[in-house]
Amino acid sequence: DVEEYVAAAFKLDLRTDTEEYIAGETMRLMVDADYYFGVPLEEGSTVSYTLTSQSYFFDRYQGRDFDFGSGWYYSSEGDYGDRFVFRGSTVTNKNGEALIEKQLDFNELFKEEARKQSKIFVVNVTVKNRNGQSISAQKSFIVHRGEFYLDVRAEPRFVGLRDAVTLRSKSVDTHGKDRSVRGGGITIKRLSWESFR
Repeated sequence: DVEEYVAAAFKLDLRTDTEEYIAGETMRLMVDADYYFGVPLEEGSTVSYTLTSQSYFFDRYQGRDFDFGSGWYYSSEGDYGDRFVFRGSTVTNKNGEALIEKQLDFNELFKEEARKQSKIFVVNVTVKNRNGQSISAQKSFIVHRGEFYLDVRAEPRFVGLRDAVTLRSKSVDTHGKDRSVRGGGITIKRLSWESFR
């Protein structure tokens, strides 16, 4: 059977207060639902939402000497790190609007290993009016793990026992531009020795 096309009952617009966040900041997502003839959706219409995430590999640095994770995109062993984060619901006000707020606290939202990396968050929102008609929309945004990215390179990459090695580091802001960072340190947690013939 071929069903007749039915136009959407109303329009749904999603807006965040910024296009990107830093972990720990609060996401503010405005939901705006209106009928096509210009009248807001009824007050008390149901707004349900879910938030999911996937790993974000920083790819905005354009230099050649350092790699802040963009090489992952070309790996055959990549893991997107897809995760369900939380769900919730609210209702529209008399203007057909609703506000969804959530602090993006990685320590609260993720297990230990997943906390270390920046994320792409995806909010899926469904609004249902009093007649039971529903419309869904989606909004995604990047949440950076911190205010800067840091990469460390060993030169040379492979050394023999008692050979000297030089460590070089570079820091950039969330747009990939050079950023000076002071007060850092390097801790070597593990040395791995491998033999080749």
